[in-house]
Amino acid sequence: MIQRFFVVFISFVVFSLMMSEKNRASDYVELWEKGTTALEKKRYKKACPLLYRAWNKIEKMQKSKGRGFRGSYNIPNKILFSLAYCLKELDLFYSALFFLDKIVNRGGGKLFFRESVKILRELQAEEAPLDNHTLVSILHNKVNYRNIFAAERSFYTYVVGAYLFNNHEFRAAYGFLKKVRRGSEYYFRARFYIGIMYGVSKQYLRAVQVYKGLLASIPRSKKYKNFRELIWLNLARIYYEKKQFKKAISYYSMIEEGGDNWLTALFEASWAFFRIGKHNNTLGNIHTIRSPYFGRKFYPEVIVLESITYLYLCYFKRSRLMLKEFNAQYGKGWQGVKRMVRQFRPNPALLYSYLRSAPRSPYIGPILNQLKRSESYIKTQSIFRNIKDEKEIINEMSFSFRDSTLAKYLLKKLANLTKLVRKRMGDRLLAQLVDYSDYLQDLKYQTELITVQALESRLIKLEESIIKEKRSVSSRIIWGEGMKPLNLKERHEFWPFDGEYWLDELGGYAYNIESRCKSSK
Repeated sequence: MIQRFFVVFISFVVFSLMMSEKNRASDYVELWEKGTTALEKKRYKKACPLLYRAWNKIEKMQKSKGRGFRGSYNIPNKILFSLAYCLKELDLFYSALFFLDKIVNRGGGKLFFRESVKILRELQAEEAPLDNHTLVSILHNKVNYRNIFAAERSFYTYVVGAYLFNNHEFRAAYGFLKKVRRGSEYYFRARFYIGIMYGVSKQYLRAVQVYKGLLASIPRSKKYKNFRELIWLNLARIYYEKKQFKKAISYYSMIEEGGDNWLTALFEASWAFFRIGKHNNTLGNIHTIRSPYFGRKFYPEVIVLESITYLYLCYFKRSRLMLKEFNAQYGKGWQGVKRMVRQFRPNPALLYSYLRSAPRSPYIGPILNQLKRSESYIKTQSIFRNIKDEKEIINEMSFSFRDSTLAKYLLKKLANLTKLVRKRMGDRLLAQLVDYSDYLQDLKYQTELITVQALESRLIKLEESIIKEKRSVSSRIIWGEGMKPLNLKERHEFWPFDGEYWLDELGGYAYNIESRCKSSK
């Protein structure tokens, strides 16, 4: 009798569990069908919450069973992909990302994997709302790129390659970037990174071939103007490294006056002029860089170069004045940067918030402005704007959407993403701040070395070496207006400048200071 009772009881429990599972399954199927119908009718505000509830029920079933969903990942992936697509159509890009992440991280070969990578590429193209770090955090698995649609393979290899490049993992980056196909929208940028890696590894011939190949391939349109100038800058740097200074100057002179890269070209060319003994042209360029029009730019090395140039011309008093100016302007700035590093090292995320409302300072102000102009800071600002926009879209939806479990889930995920991005940005800013601190410290050591050299018997030994290296060039090379290509036979005379600047003359200044160093007998 007791045995029969147990048999009946166990049968009842098994039957109840089967019916319960069947009911739960029918629940998600009904929600899925309703969500799909609304999606097909483009009623996205209604479809998204229904699809989320269907997926949520499946997720609970998986957890209760403690194993994968019966029938592989096909049904969960279908719902997840439909939900991601639905959110994308509502301009909730990051929200869509949260669900594409779940599909992609199950690996290639699964249903809707390829389609998900395609959506990721489309999301990045929507005014670039996604940064490479966010994308790579999704594509972190060792995905076989052959499992991706051919059209998306270049996107995948470029994104991962660029991320590795920015982390200075050049060997791994090269392996990805070389797979970017010619004709892809990512091809030019991938080749540019490869050119930089060749330059860093001192494979200058290969780097030049890459850059010149790019110059011959990229369209001559305004869209590629900045890209073309970056290539010219890198070519100039390669020729400078090879001590072909005149060739370096010719590439620096191609940069358009007044553009984003112009001051950088002026400054770097100043060193090239210095290396070929054209000290007056060096001083002319420095005069432009230090004009009030560019007072907020961060070029501390300019003062050091000016001091060295006067030293080589045996203007010892002016050289010392430049060193005093450097210590007055950047000595306190260096101390301020070191204090900021100590202050924010325990919690770098606070540095980003501080930077947004930092008080103006004549000492650390230029450094903070430099941080704000960095590409990573500007991109982070864009990400925060996109997150804010998504929150506003969600909060402006109808009550049924705002009050749904989906809306609550998305707002929580967006808040967590904000914290993650702020921490990541804080880490980057702190690393840049440490670099600036080391840079200023190095320049300070250089000023001390210059002071020591200047005190050594009025630089008799240095004078002799200068005279030996000095070439008999009668003409003064002028960096022409707008940094036009140089005519080495040109002769221009300019007045000595006494704090005078003319906006239309910037880039065309040159000094005509004669060296005070004694001639060798």
